[in-house]
Amino acid sequence: MMPEESYRLVRLVCVMNTNQGPALMLSDEQSDQSFLIMILVQDADMISQILSLREQGVTLPVPTTYELFELMLEKFDARVSSVRITGITPEGRFCAELDMYRGDDYYPTTARVSDAIGLAVAFDVPILAAEEVFDRVNIIRFEVIDHAEPDDGIAGLPDGGLSPASLDGSSVLQTLDDANRDGHLN
Repeated sequence: MMPEESYRLVRLVCVMNTNQGPALMLSDEQSDQSFLIMILVQDADMISQILSLREQGVTLPVPTTYELFELMLEKFDARVSSVRITGITPEGRFCAELDMYRGDDYYPTTARVSDAIGLAVAFDVPILAAEEVFDRVNIIRFEVIDHAEPDDGIAGLPDGGLSPASLDGSSVLQTLDDANRDGHLN
């Protein structure tokens, strides 16, 4: 049984480049509150690849790492029902868990937040963020547009990206500094 803490449904808006490295932008489904999670370049590349392949309707001849994980779960009659961002450590690292089931048995599994979100994208399962996350991050507001230009450094989901003109550089940098002041990547 999933924990009783309060969670909000969030969606991955885009994978974006910042002057401090790649970041995932997540947005609360019920409000205009968004936040960034800094991730490693290779994780950003993998998530961007999944989004791009899905948008193009392309299936690779061999499975991606995430697809391989899904195939392994299927062999054991297990599934991931959702991904939860459970909190933030005092050092600024985001914490995540996969809500895994085998039959009716529940197996919460700790994961790096970038892996958890990558799996959520690949498996098309909900991403939930604890209220504590919204209490601890600096909320940022971005203008969402219908598309992102190829050269703007943004890998958006098919239904929208970010307008570079809408990014207030100083507030983004301040948010990144505040959220990841120790240089921790998730």
